[in-house]
Amino acid sequence: MKAIGALLALILLAGCVTGAPPPPTVPSGPETLLAAQGSTVPAFSNANPPKGTVGATLWGPVEKLPAPPTAATSANGVLDIVIDSASIAGNVKARNGLGTIVLGYSLPAFRQAVWYRQTYQLRVTRADHGPTSVAQVVAYFNLHDRTSRTNLWLGQIAFDTRCGKGGDVGWDSLTNSPMFNVVASNFSCTPFAGWRAMSFAVGPAQITAAVAALKARYPALKLSRDPADYQLTHANVNPELAVRPGEAARIDVGITRWQISTNH
Repeated sequence: MKAIGALLALILLAGCVTGAPPPPTVPSGPETLLAAQGSTVPAFSNANPPKGTVGATLWGPVEKLPAPPTAATSANGVLDIVIDSASIAGNVKARNGLGTIVLGYSLPAFRQAVWYRQTYQLRVTRADHGPTSVAQVVAYFNLHDRTSRTNLWLGQIAFDTRCGKGGDVGWDSLTNSPMFNVVASNFSCTPFAGWRAMSFAVGPAQITAAVAALKARYPALKLSRDPADYQLTHANVNPELAVRPGEAARIDVGITRWQISTNH
């Protein structure tokens, strides 16, 4: 995969989700931890972390980390991310207005998408933006349909400076993949200093609902309607700016205790 974020694509292409998928049923039996954020998190510039490694990536071909004040610094189990559009202007221009640092994990091998959960603690201490620009934090799962060989993103919006933001169906132009986003139950549109517990689980019901919504919006998509045909490839938490020409934006985010688990 190339760049993860596509907030601007969603602004331009998204349709409103009128009904959220049903809450995920937690399967019986213990969960198995697949990966977890370490005491420190390696940082990369315009490249995914190696498979099997939890890492942070600044996307864009121009500026590299650190590009003060833009940075991804970690200590004692806390990853602090600052994205400031003025300090990564070249990346923002090259990515059609997007400024993105992702905490991501690519699985060493695809796994059947039976049931998976991301949990993490989040704080958003600053979110500045111009009148038509946006700051956002979304958790994503990337799934691969092995019948059509199509990838899709299932997302949960944790933070968005558009207070009336709902779920959406859209297209990520940077990875050329469809996206289906829902809103977290503890969503916020204003910064918060204290840690907030986030949880995002995906199972057969969520896959079925997402595929139905995506095929309704994009009838030519050849996505399988059988959840058993999907494999998990990647999971991330995606702080991002969508910056309109002539405007600026900044977001300061903290992430701790990120992990992904399964019952399979």
